[in-house]
Amino acid sequence: MAKKAKTTKKSMWIGLSTLLVMPLLGTFAAVGRPALEHFMNENSSALVGAGLAILVLAYIVYAILINIRAFRTGDRSAQMWFGFIPSVLIGGMFVIMMIADLFTAE
Repeated sequence: MAKKAKTTKKSMWIGLSTLLVMPLLGTFAAVGRPALEHFMNENSSALVGAGLAILVLAYIVYAILINIRAFRTGDRSAQMWFGFIPSVLIGGMFVIMMIADLFTAE
């Protein structure tokens, strides 16, 4: 029973932390990338941003998988849902953002 509670708490905190993904990417786009352009050329700073986006996508997939594993173990608590719903919503929004970025790239 204690392992189930530990998995539930972990899935909740990882899922809720996905809410910080979009502010992190926005801060990088507004502050980090212009600062990097002073030290690197524009293409290199864009690659750093793409690398950050790949890391964020990997984290979102990890959060969804952790919550699916908690769901499959039979956990239906509110803590599991507080982690699962934000991770799925943020993951969907991130995928839509990446698709839109592909269509609007110059």
